[in-house]
Amino acid sequence: MEKTLVGKVTDLEKENIENLYERMNSLHSLSLTLAANNDLFLEKSYMADKIISDLAHTQTEFNKWWDFIADKYNLDRTVMPSYHVDFSDGSLYCLKENIV
Repeated sequence: MEKTLVGKVTDLEKENIENLYERMNSLHSLSLTLAANNDLFLEKSYMADKIISDLAHTQTEFNKWWDFIADKYNLDRTVMPSYHVDFSDGSLYCLKENIV
């Protein structure tokens, strides 16, 4: 995979996106686990509603973070899905394989 360094986010920005990313993954895993038990999922339990609501909120915050970063670092919005933050050092990369 070819990637081009386009900048480096601050430590706080890196921590924010890493937390959002981990939260989305955790909520997604929880929703899959809940869906595997169809009775709980179909009952529209409080837990299922809470997970879905939290996942939607976290996705919104994730998108807002990327909007902020796109503005701050003047990123090309036509290739937004190609950007990636390295959580180890905050490097901001554009992944070439994602660009059509």
